[in-house]
Amino acid sequence: MLKYSQYFSLQLAALISQTHVGEVRRTARAIIISTIIRLFNKEALEEKKRRVADPNTKDKAKKARRVEGADRTELLIKFLDVFNDDVLKAKRHLGDDTYGAIKKHVSNKKSKMSEEERKKRIQRFEKSIKMTRTEVKAEQSAGVDVTATMGGRVTLSLLQKQYTCASCKKDPDRDCTAEHCAMAAVHEEIRFRQIKMKNKNWKKELTIQKKRDVLRKDELKLVAADGDKAKQGIKLDDIKDIKPQSDKMKAMLQHQEQLRAES
Repeated sequence: MLKYSQYFSLQLAALISQTHVGEVRRTARAIIISTIIRLFNKEALEEKKRRVADPNTKDKAKKARRVEGADRTELLIKFLDVFNDDVLKAKRHLGDDTYGAIKKHVSNKKSKMSEEERKKRIQRFEKSIKMTRTEVKAEQSAGVDVTATMGGRVTLSLLQKQYTCASCKKDPDRDCTAEHCAMAAVHEEIRFRQIKMKNKNWKKELTIQKKRDVLRKDELKLVAADGDKAKQGIKLDDIKDIKPQSDKMKAMLQHQEQLRAES
């Protein structure tokens, strides 16, 4: 039974990973689904079947196959009341120290096996880059790509309003001195790349998403021109990150690593 549970947990974690969330959040969602949602669905359906079978009930359904609407809300609240009481009892039984240690272990990314594997892969990659090796002719023009995971590129998903300072949200045209402001980094990157903008008031009138698309298109041009035949078929939607050229965009690499460590 334990082996089956472990196998199921691995499959569930793999499924949740497809939503592109960090490993800590994957763990939390897997725990919620396993300990709350699945148990609730089973108990709620059994209760629904009892209500349908009751001759005094007003429910006209012949068969109960799923719980929806007001019934689901009502039963979920009742289930969570009982579940919360069980959680409090378990916490008292464990004690504050043991509970704190378990919580820290589950919620800390550094305790995950993937974090250790990631560090080992980075060390091997860095070591391999410095080693001398024979390059085949197809590799000589393109060289070695340092991916976003390795800290060589900034993911475009980082360049959004969420990571923009409050002042730039109000006035995008200002000279920003904030250390890790996505809006300021995008503006400086566009200037550094000498991208010609048709709209003279592009800083104020274009959304950060539109500005991000400008960088995406420019990055596609660079990729197409670097001589790597393996990248010649790449499309605009395939550009998920950019190689930073300006100082402010390079500073976003540090912010990216910090967010990755906290996720």
